[in-house]
Amino acid sequence: MRYSESADLTVPTAVDVSGILAALTTPTPSMTPTAVPLPNRLTSLSTGRGHSCGLTLNGSAYCWGWNDFGQVGDGTRGSDRARPVAVVGNQVFVSVSAGGFHTCGLTKAGAAYCWGSPSDGQLGDNTVSPSGTAQTSPVAVLGGLTFSSVATGSAHTCALTVRGEAWCWGDNSSGQLGDGTSTDRSIPIAVTGGQVFKSIMADGSRTCALTAAGAAFCWGNNFSGQLGDGTSKDSSVPVAVAGGRVFTSIAVGTAHTCGLVASGEAYCWGQNTSGQIGDGTSGAAANRLVPTLVVGGHQFRSLAGGGGHTCGVEVGGSAYCWGANGYGQIGDGTSGVDGNASADRFTPVSVAGNITFASLVANYYHSCGISTNGVAYCWGANRVSEVGDGTTGTRRVVPTMVDVSGVPESALAPTIRSIRLANLRDTSFTASWVTDVAANGTLRWGPDDGTAPTNIAYDKRGATGTFTVHYATVSGLTPSTRYRFDVVSGATTDSNGGAHYLVTTGPTLNASAPDQAVGTVSLRDGGVPTSVVVHVTASGPSGTSAPLAALVTSAEQRYWGVNLGNLRTASLDAAFPMTADTDRKST
Repeated sequence: MRYSESADLTVPTAVDVSGILAALTTPTPSMTPTAVPLPNRLTSLSTGRGHSCGLTLNGSAYCWGWNDFGQVGDGTRGSDRARPVAVVGNQVFVSVSAGGFHTCGLTKAGAAYCWGSPSDGQLGDNTVSPSGTAQTSPVAVLGGLTFSSVATGSAHTCALTVRGEAWCWGDNSSGQLGDGTSTDRSIPIAVTGGQVFKSIMADGSRTCALTAAGAAFCWGNNFSGQLGDGTSKDSSVPVAVAGGRVFTSIAVGTAHTCGLVASGEAYCWGQNTSGQIGDGTSGAAANRLVPTLVVGGHQFRSLAGGGGHTCGVEVGGSAYCWGANGYGQIGDGTSGVDGNASADRFTPVSVAGNITFASLVANYYHSCGISTNGVAYCWGANRVSEVGDGTTGTRRVVPTMVDVSGVPESALAPTIRSIRLANLRDTSFTASWVTDVAANGTLRWGPDDGTAPTNIAYDKRGATGTFTVHYATVSGLTPSTRYRFDVVSGATTDSNGGAHYLVTTGPTLNASAPDQAVGTVSLRDGGVPTSVVVHVTASGPSGTSAPLAALVTSAEQRYWGVNLGNLRTASLDAAFPMTADTDRKST
């Protein structure tokens, strides 16, 4: 027999998972655990001038904060929203972008919708209305284009088509639409130059985009050097950022821009009046016309640009911010007085709370992020409830949880995948599966007698816990009997298309001599996994065994073990033979 006695594994790769029982109908051929649970129901965030928005797993958009122009999208205007409220219209979005006075979302089919102020044509529906009017629900962007991403500035919007072509609409007073003119557009117009981009960002009166090769281009307002081309002259067409660096991502603030390189170093350029460049200087004389290294030796995996501040998430999930802090938007527990510069930070400082973040966003005077355990936080100015914690008028100088009590539980609808059977014996079996969002996990099971299964088996770690990797054992079964079961996580039930999953127990066998297969599981960075299921099979002259499995959690400190005395042949009718000539160790 071959088995692993000491195997170092990396997630998401598992031990040999061949030999899945034929008794399980339509099994998934591989298991890939995800590492980012989101029990707080908001999977992504975007921040605008005075409002914030987020998406749930099922694609529903929720917004909160300033609503004078209908930018919250709940069908009203004038009443700020202290907690997330649903955007009306029942569109299912894959991304949402909050701008200065408007918001846009993108559907899975690539259709763009916008709502809020139509003052400069930024909604893209061929309307331009006087200042002070409002569009309180989503309207479709015209032009028949299929987009892959959308980005909003103060009063303009840009998007990429599925081919990577850039189109923009709205305010064009500084050339931020990139069409070579300064004429406002109320429907999308193509950006000149013919570049093909992989990502696009907008803020203030400027737009930047990144090519597949990592070259950055910017266009629009350049009074502080935010285009990065070495000048302070506006450009109505894309210009290359100086320095020739290869960027993996870019982030734009109101009048500054930052880029991330493969090593994790951050470079910023443009306005530096509050230290948002992060090089230890500040003041108008310290504006940077070309990319300048952010000091501190940090290795970031993402960046976010605000009104006069910048934030970044390090590789390990620690958050840092720098720049303007008059309203507590840095998140280090301090703030200025009425927005003054007394607490500005000229180099990166740690965000308070010891929170490990998966992502950060920022705009004007507040910042927001989602932690790796799925909690949404905001901090900074809260003059119009943009923090979303149910209050208004009180700045938040440290991360404060967004109040998602108004987001229904039905928004948590996980995708169930990688269902696997293991440890199948005469009176029990184990099923494991993976969800793309943390949720509870149960098996509904019963005899294969034509009725729906109603018995419940809970996840090994308890009935109320939420996980992305699930592991449940059904016991008390009858030998050599067929059963049916469904997999349930959150609001999702996988019943195998209504046919239910089928499993047949084996006969009762005499116990074989006990033996152990043991090993360890490690993340690629050497860390301890939160949870992973290890499947083990044995092979020898008689064929391949039925699989055994073990759940490994952080409490086990990456060690796993299975009892080979329970090892059966694939048909389950005999103990798997362990003979001297096949007893070899292998990973």
